[in-house]
Amino acid sequence: MSSRKFQHRISFGFLMWMIVLATLLSGSGVYYAVLKNSQLGVSREIDRMRDEIASLNLARDQYKAKVSMRTNRWAIRDRLAQDRSVLAEIDPSQIEVMQSENCRNVAMNK
Repeated sequence: MSSRKFQHRISFGFLMWMIVLATLLSGSGVYYAVLKNSQLGVSREIDRMRDEIASLNLARDQYKAKVSMRTNRWAIRDRLAQDRSVLAEIDPSQIEVMQSENCRNVAMNK
């Protein structure tokens, strides 16, 4: 008889609470996995954007270097000399300095 006294019995209410708790824990695990996957997707997108920004910055710097190379006065002179251009240098004494008022008058008269 004493062996029956120590048998463990699980009540129906306790069994229901265990099922609810197991369902809640498994649902929480699935929800965590979904959120973590979303977080990884956003992280990958941020990395892609950073790579694209770095690529565009590099392209911009290369473009600026090309523009500065094309507008360099010595490079222009070399290109003109290679092309055997008929353009000649202007003597500094031929340059006329105009004041701002004169510039407005000249622009209005044209």
